[in-house]
Amino acid sequence: MDEITRLKNENANLTKIVETMDKNAILLVRRDLELRRANSQLITLDTQKSEFISIAAHQIRTPLSALRWSQQMLLDGDLGEITSPQRDLINQAQQSVVRLVNLVNNLLEVEHLELQNEKKDFVIINLNLLIKECCEEFTATAVERRVTLSVNLSQTPALILAKPESVKDVFLNIIDNAMKYTLIGGSVTINVSLADTIEVTIADTGIGIPVNHQENVFKRFSRAENAKKLDADGSGLGLYIVKKIMESIDGTVSYTSTECVGTTFKLLFMQFKQNQ
Repeated sequence: MDEITRLKNENANLTKIVETMDKNAILLVRRDLELRRANSQLITLDTQKSEFISIAAHQIRTPLSALRWSQQMLLDGDLGEITSPQRDLINQAQQSVVRLVNLVNNLLEVEHLELQNEKKDFVIINLNLLIKECCEEFTATAVERRVTLSVNLSQTPALILAKPESVKDVFLNIIDNAMKYTLIGGSVTINVSLADTIEVTIADTGIGIPVNHQENVFKRFSRAENAKKLDADGSGLGLYIVKKIMESIDGTVSYTSTECVGTTFKLLFMQFKQNQ
C-alpha cells in the first residue's frame, strides 16, 4: 500500500469518526433539552404541590378552629348545661380536632421551611433562656407523667443568630418526644455546653428507636412501630421539621438510641461572638 492510499484510508476513518461524534453531539444536545424540559416541569409541579398544600391547609384550619371553639363553648356551659356522657363525647371530639389542627400547622411549617432560603429576621438568642422557657411548658406534663426533667445550662450566655420561634420549635419538638416516649419514673436531661460551637444534648430514658427505623428518623411522616403503639396520633413531621430548621441556621442534629434504654439528641449551633 503506497503512502497516498494509506492517507486516503486514514482520512476516511477520520471522516467516519467525525460523523459519529457529530451524531453523538446532536443526541446529547437533544437529551440535554429533554432533561431541561423535564426539570422545568418538575419544578412547576413541585411549586403547584406546595401551593396546593398551603392553600388546602389554610382552608382546612379555619373551619377546624371554628369547630374547636364551638366545642369549647359547649364544654364551658355557654349554651346551657350538658350531661356527663355528652361532656365525655365532646372532649373526645375536641381531642380529634386538636390533633387535626396540629397536623395542619405542621404541614404549613414544612412547606414554609422548604420554600424559605433567606436568613432574614435573624436576631441574637440566648439558648439558655430559650431552653429554660421551653422546659417550663413541660413542668405540668413532667409531674403528670412522673418523669424527672433536669436542665443544666452553661455558665456563660449561649448566643446564636436565628429566629426565636424556629429554634423554639426545635426544642419543643424534641422535648415533647422525650416526655411522650419516656415511661413513668424515667428522666429527661438537657445539657448546654460551650466550646467552638454550642452543644445541646437532650437525653431520655424512654423506649428508644428500633435499629431498623433509625435511618428514617428525619424523614417526613416517619414513625417507628413502638412509637405508634405508645402514641397512635403523631404526625411523623416533628423531627423532619427539626432537621430543616437546624439546616436553615447552619446547625446540625444527630442522635444515638438504644431500644428500651433511651435516646440522646445532640444539637450543634454556631456560636455568636459579641465582637462579630
